[in-house]
Amino acid sequence: MLNPAATEERIKKVAALKPSLLYYGMRKGITGAKDTLDENLGKNIQYVKQFLSCPIAVGWGISVPDHVRDLPREADIAIIGSRTTDVYNNHRNIEDVENYTKSIIKASK
Repeated sequence: MLNPAATEERIKKVAALKPSLLYYGMRKGITGAKDTLDENLGKNIQYVKQFLSCPIAVGWGISVPDHVRDLPREADIAIIGSRTTDVYNNHRNIEDVENYTKSIIKASK
């Protein structure tokens, strides 16, 4: 796992492990649904990809279909954790989670 605070030394250490997938937290700090994507996300992923050849899964703040649509092309996978949990906890209805998930999938196409 890396995030914008990762130093080149840290990125190189992760790259030496030859991961098959990298989780990139797009923000410094805590996880959770946010209103907007980090404006430097594409640039940050480009930098990390100089050292790694695996797919980059982006999380820490992706919460709505627009976020998935607006992910820079450098991102290979969107991870949506907190918002999915919130949908379930707020409604206690698995059908709401299913509908939310379908909206995210539709946005990714």
